[in-house]
Amino acid sequence: EPEEPSEEITIGDFRLERYCPHRKADLSVFGHLDGDEIVCTLHGWRFRTADGVCTTATDRRLQIRRTR
Repeated sequence: EPEEPSEEITIGDFRLERYCPHRKADLSVFGHLDGDEIVCTLHGWRFRTADGVCTTATDRRLQIRRTR
């Protein structure tokens, strides 16, 4: 029986929610670190690594924290 996917993933030095709040794209597949932002490459939504605030939409954010 396959294991349920983790609710958190690691990208670079950051631990974050696995699914984009926009259309629930799997960030382990579509997530990309671009400077100081995580980008969901499925639709281009961007989230600041400092605080998870979405720079594409005003009412969305991603839970994210630095791991080291």
